[in-house]
Amino acid sequence: MHYIQPMIPLGVPVNAVIKSIGSGRCMLLVEGREVPMNIWELPPKSKPGGELEVTVYNDAKESLKATVLKPFAGLDEFAALKVKTVNDWGAFLEWGLPKDLFLPKREQTRPVHPGEKIVVRVILDHEKKGLIATSKLDSCFNYRPAEINPGDQVDLLIFEEIKIGFGVVVSGRYRGMIYKNEIFQDIETGQHLKGTVKKIREDGRIDCSLNPVGFNAAMEAAKETILTALEEQRGFLPLHDKSSPEDIASALNMSKKNFKKASGILFREGKISIEDQGIRRKKLFPRERRG
Repeated sequence: MHYIQPMIPLGVPVNAVIKSIGSGRCMLLVEGREVPMNIWELPPKSKPGGELEVTVYNDAKESLKATVLKPFAGLDEFAALKVKTVNDWGAFLEWGLPKDLFLPKREQTRPVHPGEKIVVRVILDHEKKGLIATSKLDSCFNYRPAEINPGDQVDLLIFEEIKIGFGVVVSGRYRGMIYKNEIFQDIETGQHLKGTVKKIREDGRIDCSLNPVGFNAAMEAAKETILTALEEQRGFLPLHDKSSPEDIASALNMSKKNFKKASGILFREGKISIEDQGIRRKKLFPRERRG
């Protein structure tokens, strides 16, 4: 039996050397230690002495195995993973490797069910002998976001919904929030989005927005959205000052306030006309056309 040693990196890409190729499996050298791998995973014409990139994971409690497959998330990474099966001890999650990732019951914030997607972080178990998942994320974040500044564009992963908004993983490291009164589109837990940093709070948490920060940036984005929608709808949108906020949000993913401001700017720029039943795109001369 091949015992896991802490000095072998788990759940991350590592270089390996092919030591031997036998019947049904091959043996690799990873960090100077032997690790087995299924022979069918070897690239064509592989020979002993050849090198390849693999991921090492715990195949059983006290054994390890290598694979050329890439997990959906590596050690210390966040991901939205699908629950495959559940038993009395925990749940097993699909993560792209032959052996499912175990989410112990003690690492769950609530009971999970087969088929649902949950956001977890891949961590080492308490014995540091294998990889497991945790959905208890509070202690997994970096609360000193020195590399993030207001106005930065960031990657977001929605991990929870609460009364005032959605908790997000910011840039794969930090904890953030998007407030519901600033959301004008359907979002759900496990969804990946692009966002903008609004504010970094004293506790290290980050307030984010799905819209550009700052009046000029927000208006330029709103104007572009309206013009694109007009092009897609043959030059007319049945939206106006008396339209409901819900109708505007459904059609354009923006607030009524921003719609009124942006359409007013477009009217003054001579790009649209405002009618009783909506707004209409004016015909552009060639030199006025957008690039």
